[in-house]
Amino acid sequence: MKVRLMDRNSLSGDECEQSMIVVNAVEEFVTETIVPRFKLWVKKMSTVNRVTRTEMIHRALMVVVDSIKEKLDELNVSDVQFQRRTFRYAGSVLFTPEVCLEFSKLLEGALKFCYVIWESNEWIESHEKITAGVVNKLNQTSFITDVLFGEEFMSLGSSLIASSFVPACADILNELTRRTCTASPRRNVLKIMESNLKKLSEWSDLLHLHKAFTENYAFLKSCMEKSLIFHLIKQIYDIVIVEYPDSADVVDDLRTAMLNQNGYGRTEIVNILLEGIHKRLLHVGIGTTDILQGYANSVECLRRLDPTCVIMHRVCSVIRAYIKQRPDTVRCIITYITGPKRQELGEQLTQRKNVIVDEEELSGINDELVPGTDDNEEIMWWKWEPDPPDAEPGQSRRFRQNADVFNMLVSVYGSKELFVKEYRQLLAERLTKSWNRDPNFEHRYLELLKLRFSEGELQQCDVMLKDMRDSERIDRFVSKSLPFPISARIISSFFWPKIDDEKFKPPAALQAGLDAYRCAFESYKASRTLEWLTGVGCIEMDIECDGAAVSVVVPSTHAVVIMLFLQKESWSVDDITSELGMDKRNVRKYLDWWRNSGLLSIAQSDGSGSDVWQLVTTGLRLDRLRAEPEADEESSDDESGEDTAAVDALEQYWTYTRSFMASQEPIKPERLHTIFKMFSSPGQQGPSLDTVIAFLQRKVKLNLLSCTNGLYKVVKDSAPR
Repeated sequence: MKVRLMDRNSLSGDECEQSMIVVNAVEEFVTETIVPRFKLWVKKMSTVNRVTRTEMIHRALMVVVDSIKEKLDELNVSDVQFQRRTFRYAGSVLFTPEVCLEFSKLLEGALKFCYVIWESNEWIESHEKITAGVVNKLNQTSFITDVLFGEEFMSLGSSLIASSFVPACADILNELTRRTCTASPRRNVLKIMESNLKKLSEWSDLLHLHKAFTENYAFLKSCMEKSLIFHLIKQIYDIVIVEYPDSADVVDDLRTAMLNQNGYGRTEIVNILLEGIHKRLLHVGIGTTDILQGYANSVECLRRLDPTCVIMHRVCSVIRAYIKQRPDTVRCIITYITGPKRQELGEQLTQRKNVIVDEEELSGINDELVPGTDDNEEIMWWKWEPDPPDAEPGQSRRFRQNADVFNMLVSVYGSKELFVKEYRQLLAERLTKSWNRDPNFEHRYLELLKLRFSEGELQQCDVMLKDMRDSERIDRFVSKSLPFPISARIISSFFWPKIDDEKFKPPAALQAGLDAYRCAFESYKASRTLEWLTGVGCIEMDIECDGAAVSVVVPSTHAVVIMLFLQKESWSVDDITSELGMDKRNVRKYLDWWRNSGLLSIAQSDGSGSDVWQLVTTGLRLDRLRAEPEADEESSDDESGEDTAAVDALEQYWTYTRSFMASQEPIKPERLHTIFKMFSSPGQQGPSLDTVIAFLQRKVKLNLLSCTNGLYKVVKDSAPR
């Protein structure tokens, strides 16, 4: 379709003839002179850098404007309206769809370069005098937009704006978002981006494009929020696992942006976060405690990000499935819950309605029968919203939203009963070790646990704490009749878990104190007596040697060994074993600990294992005694565990064990521990879990078994041995 400068039907008579001469002259000038030169300029513009390109666009449009004005002056045209029509006609002829497609990319680049210049100008104005070159570049771009979009000139309208100005603004916002999201530290990112959007509006005013910016504001804000989501998702692992709760503000901004964009990025968050978790968290080089910390951060952070908790359950289910395979997970969880994080978890426990419910128990149960988290849930019914599209079909909404860090950690156990059993065991250990004992805290924490568990599930723990209170009362009653202070823990064995006790014969001085305590107790409770667990508990000792003194709290087993050296300065291992009735291996372990503490040394070694030990009299360093002995005790067990007779005793079951494991999926040592205990004779305790693990590790070293993430399986093609 041919474009005309003026419709012949709108004119009449001599006016028509005269006007058409002018019209034809202008049309001929534009089509035959300006158009070819302009197309040539456009081709050259695509081959130069952005600085030169802006100058070329400015120069080309200036030549077009000046040439048209000169032609109109030559034709003695002074009518303003005719001049405007001429410029619009030139724009329609110059910017055909093919030229627009190519020129819009050039103009988009020029606009982005202009923003860079303008942004640097904003900084320069606050630091030093603005340069003439910066002003010149801004004026050039302003002239370009005036010619292309101004009412006085070509007024090209929405087509070129949509293909150049809007994409340029979107790219500028994307770059600003990238800078904001990668800055350290990330703070108030959404507020900063809204400020950047306002600056972009000011820049568009400078280019006389305020109307175009206003018309596309909603689209540009949407682009900004999607860009914010995109760049934050790329760092989602650090935000959720590493930095939380310091990243809480960023999480809030991300949640706001996602809500504004109808959940944009939910799938990407799950995929990218799980990819990072598999690469950086779920592997053998990361300790179980660190994984649990990441798990807890995921629960808190993703619950904050997505109140429906759909994302949280999808991510945490993967972590939970992994840590269930580790043999130390159960103990690490109970230590984590009752350790440094106990104050934060205590606040969650006070939310009475956040009860623990096993997910399997909710199959087919109406959500209304599941306790909720909000007391006002019924009266806030009008705020109800459906689950997001990625929610698991059939999953209880209230169960999902009831989840918090405590509930999710307990869910790793698989059942509440297993958690309570392990908590009982840890509570027993804490209450029987003076250096860790805090009955008041344990009582407060137990009361908090009752908000999540039924009364009967924690009844045995209540009895254990009552035993502590009763013991303190008995201690006060018998204290006057004792040769030295004794603080006993008198337990109701029926309600306590089994406590490992290493029996030995206490030295005479210690036995005298224990006998005095027993007599006083029997006078307090005539129908009862005491059976001492000599290997449990600790002794506070004041050690003085060679003018040096130190107070130290050590396990009773360690204490009785060093007490023998009050009788004479040197002892053989065999003599100590006979005197105390201890296992010889354990005696060597306790002697090694005192040697590492700087108090004992080997006086004579016969190579048979019955070395002679003596007190150190020169170069004594008692400051080394301040370290707690239990850590060293554990390492010693690991080092020598495989050499015990108990491990050798399990060899008789190897053929059965290998056949059983070959027919099963990889299994935990706890399961084999249960089986081995069934093989024990009536009245015998059976092997400990540590013994079973040592036995399995022996087979791993022989390449008969393999161990991955705490799970053992038979190596294929391995012959029975």
